[in-house]
Order: sequence, then C-alpha cells, then structure tokens
Amino acid sequence: MYSTKGRRPWLKDVELRKQLYAYKATILRDNVDAPALIIGGVEDHIHALCLLSRKFAIKNVIEEAKTETTKWLKKQGPQYADFHWQAGYGIFSVSESNAEQLASPRWGYAHGVATATQAVGLDWHRNATLWRKRRRQRDVVLSMIEQADYEMIKIS
Repeated sequence: MYSTKGRRPWLKDVELRKQLYAYKATILRDNVDAPALIIGGVEDHIHALCLLSRKFAIKNVIEEAKTETTKWLKKQGPQYADFHWQAGYGIFSVSESNAEQLASPRWGYAHGVATATQAVGLDWHRNATLWRKRRRQRDVVLSMIEQADYEMIKIS
C-alpha cells in the first residue's frame, strides 16, 4: 500500500484506475515474479495483495511497481506530468489460506478492489469513510485488522 505524493487525489478517474490496476498486475507478474491476486485503491492511494516473489526482495518489488506505474501514468496525459508516489509504503504479510478472505467484500479495507484477472474497479468503497476522515494510517491499519477479526501482535 502506498499513497500519491502529498496524498493528492491524482487518481480520481475511475477508468484510469482500472487501467492502472491492470498495468500494475502485469508489472508485478512479468517484471518481479509477484502475481497480484487483488489490486485496488482510491484517488490518493493504491494497494495490492500479491504472492511474494522468490527472486526479488519486497523493496525491489515495490520499487519496480512504483517506478513503472509512475512512468505509465505520466504517459496518460499532460495533467499527470508532475505525478509521484510517496517515498514510503506499507506492507502486511498474509498466509495463502487467508488470501481468499481478504478478497471478499467483508474486508472493509478492500475498497475499489479488482481481481488481477478482471482488472476492474469493483465498488467496495462503502467502508472507506476511515480514509475520508483522514485518520492516521496507523489507526486505519489497526481498524482493518479489527474488522477482519485477525489476531495482532503489537511490535513497538
């Protein structure tokens, strides 16, 4: 999960987001051996559930995805010339046995999610009020975990 620089709403166009999800799925699969199961987001951030690459470190997977999607977005028109992703990212590991559950609408965090094969922006954004209120990401993550009934180990 990572945001646009300054959390600017660069990704307002739903059709553009669908194309971006499809492109990102291709990059993850072909460039870094990390096939996406779901990809989604809203106007100021994007997230993906993908299999871990056996050939590339996570930081390289993220770097490649961010670099290539930035290049792609900048080619979509002059209005994207100044587009950038934020410097950081959030990563969460999920067992394969729980991946299917995360792809369900029950997962309140999965707003605007698309399966990688469909690459369509399904409107699961009903529960995204947390983002609209601009709560700190840490609070949003804790809320996501609580909504999904997952156990959590707090690491300071």
